[in-house]
Amino acid sequence: MPKYSPKSVRVTVGTAAVAVQAAVAGSLKLGLIIQADASNAGNIFIGGSDVTTSNGIQLAAGATLSLNDFGTAHSIGEWDLTKVFLVSNQAAQAVRVSYAESV
Repeated sequence: MPKYSPKSVRVTVGTAAVAVQAAVAGSLKLGLIIQADASNAGNIFIGGSDVTTSNGIQLAAGATLSLNDFGTAHSIGEWDLTKVFLVSNQAAQAVRVSYAESV
């Protein structure tokens, strides 16, 4: 059975969409969790490369979104972070991205 190690990075998000992969080494990650910093003044929006403040999944300050696809009891889904984008309705908002890496 594979072993996993939890990892977490802080991403600064502004009014232009940014790929989560820009802050993380490598592109395929397991069990993705995205949390908007509790001190943010604006909202974070999550989606694909075309994400905007009108069509993204909205996270208010302190909110968390878990993007997990665990499949069977012995597998876990991978997220391609080159395809997960974040944008905000205000400049310089903080987001924490957590995931698991195979060790």
